[in-house]
Amino acid sequence: MATINIKESLILIYALLLIFHVFPTLEAEHARTYERKKEAFWGSAVSKMAVGQEHTSRPANHNDVPAPSS
Repeated sequence: MATINIKESLILIYALLLIFHVFPTLEAEHARTYERKKEAFWGSAVSKMAVGQEHTSRPANHNDVPAPSS
């Protein structure tokens, strides 16, 4: 009959902890960091359009300014 000693059981517990807690946490943190960096670089308008949200505000366009009347 196979017996598992204390050292092997601790290694098994550590491996399970890495697989089910540490790796998913690191992946989630990486995703949040990536989104923050992307938004800081491109601005919120581009990141909203990338995820399919509607872009409601428009940047100033010089063609929309009416010509001064003389």
